[in-house]
Amino acid sequence: MICVPTTVGTGSETTLAAVIVDSKTRHKYTINDFNLIPDYAVLDPKPTLSLPPFITACTGMDALSHAIEAYIGNSTTKKTRAYALKVTKLIFENIYKVYEDGNDLEARSNMFDAAFYAGHAFTVSYVYVQAIAHSLGEKYNIAHGLTNATLLDVVLKQYGESVYKKLYEMACIVASVMRMIPIRLGLSVLLNKSL
Repeated sequence: MICVPTTVGTGSETTLAAVIVDSKTRHKYTINDFNLIPDYAVLDPKPTLSLPPFITACTGMDALSHAIEAYIGNSTTKKTRAYALKVTKLIFENIYKVYEDGNDLEARSNMFDAAFYAGHAFTVSYVYVQAIAHSLGEKYNIAHGLTNATLLDVVLKQYGESVYKKLYEMACIVASVMRMIPIRLGLSVLLNKSL
């Protein structure tokens, strides 16, 4: 099987999961099967050039939530944690660029890489934010990445102190990247501006 994703964030081009949406009822049906893992993924950023900034932000938050949960969970591996850190760095280096200039092919390509590695990382991890977001997004017709971004804080608080060290490690990656980027938008502004 060959997958050609047209959005960036789900990582489905590398996972065993697929979601089918009934266009009439908006009900989402999730399928998990090892046969769904593609043999090849074509990560061409050109089909994503037409994505509006809001969807760009949402799909980036989808991939970031995959990375965070893949890093902090108890079922992670050394490889998934390495991928999660790589994803975090890629997202923070590129999400502002693609939000402000959707035609930036290099940044779009980097976001594809982030989603791809996030998909690898979260496939073997427990992703509570994702599970809850699918249900709420379906019920209230909310973009999946926006639902993830909204729920992430709530779920991370439930983990409590057990994840502080890992979140600190991820925050250090973000801080190192953000020193190099002039900040024009905060995340809440990024999402609210597009609503």
